[in-house]
Amino acid sequence: MQRFFKQFSFPGGIGSLATPETPGSLHEGGELGYSLSHAFGTVYDHPNLIALTMIGDGESETGPLATSWHGNKFLNPRVDGAVLPVLHLSGIPAISSGPSCQCRIQQGTPQAHREMDAVALEGHRRMPVNQVANGGTIRKPLRMPDFQDYAVEVEPGVTEVSSLSNNVAVFLRDVMAANLTKFRLFGPDETER
Repeated sequence: MQRFFKQFSFPGGIGSLATPETPGSLHEGGELGYSLSHAFGTVYDHPNLIALTMIGDGESETGPLATSWHGNKFLNPRVDGAVLPVLHLSGIPAISSGPSCQCRIQQGTPQAHREMDAVALEGHRRMPVNQVANGGTIRKPLRMPDFQDYAVEVEPGVTEVSSLSNNVAVFLRDVMAANLTKFRLFGPDETER
């Protein structure tokens, strides 16, 4: 236990949230409210996919999540895939249908556990081995501009420039323009100022 405690939430150790080191992790948390928007984004990029996302009761009270409920307006589940949000209300999972909230409460009974076990996915449909969760198996080569074209002439002690807001932003703009169907940019919840 002492070894585990020393590794928990420590650089190079075990992350306290779903980190990139967690098999099958699509999103490293930190700020609440973005799970549903990530699920919709996954389906937008992979038509015919059904994405299940767990939403905690605390997260369900955030502004970003309130906005994300409108993501279903951009999907036609017959041709685009679907998002299945599961709202975890103080330990009681409920499958939600959105703002109208026609919820199906699943009590923790033996019958409910048998029903959940019956629909468990197998093989490549399990998250740790799914191509969408393990993006490395569906990578596509990108058309990349020459990074040297974005260099900044620096005079030590004189030049003052933000690499993020100037050069990196322009570089990423050009990468996206050259790879409209292959490249996505994820914005973290903290930014450099």
